[in-house]
Amino acid sequence: MAGNTEGNVFGLKPVLGSKSGKMTGGLDNVSAISILKRIQNSLGLGGYSFGFNNGFNVYNERGAKELYKIQTHIHSPEKSYGLAGTPSGETHRADRITLLPNPFQVASGNNTWGDWLQIVGSSDTPLNPDAVFYDFHEILIDAHQRNTNTHFIQMAGGEEADLPDKLAAEDFSEMGFVSGGGTSEVGPIIVQNFRVPSGTKCWVRSWAKGQISGTIDFYISLHEYLY
Repeated sequence: MAGNTEGNVFGLKPVLGSKSGKMTGGLDNVSAISILKRIQNSLGLGGYSFGFNNGFNVYNERGAKELYKIQTHIHSPEKSYGLAGTPSGETHRADRITLLPNPFQVASGNNTWGDWLQIVGSSDTPLNPDAVFYDFHEILIDAHQRNTNTHFIQMAGGEEADLPDKLAAEDFSEMGFVSGGGTSEVGPIIVQNFRVPSGTKCWVRSWAKGQISGTIDFYISLHEYLY
């Protein structure tokens, strides 16, 4: 396929036929299919089936579900949580922000990872009774003990007894931030994590690099999915 690939996004410029990426003529089905396949591959949807009927229509169920997940993660209500006012074992750990909860607090070890802290209990999701999955979107730092310091957070889902196996299998997420001179210098931390079934427990632990200790106070936000 001929064309200038400079500044190529999804590989579309050669398909559209101009360096600016603007269409210079009608878009036939051959070009449209090429465009859609490139977008599919860029989103990790290669191998799913798509069709055309008065525009782009997804007719493959798996492809539709994958696009639904992406659409829901980007465009859906986000709900925030803090520490439950009356925690109950591993069942209830988080209260909705509408109840004005205190933040969670996780503590670092002596220049190493601290203990795991449970932040979501088995009864804390779903909020929407029809939801069957959830994933995290952001962590909002409310306070930190160590200024101008690098911190890391690990997040894993499941039972506490399974956490060592999760670590060994690299089945968890990590994120970091630099605390700066105050919390105003720390924006919300975007969380990249798996979708998990509603009712899945969630745990976090932290490391304050180079410090003998260090606490982080924070709130969490998540999205729920109907399928």
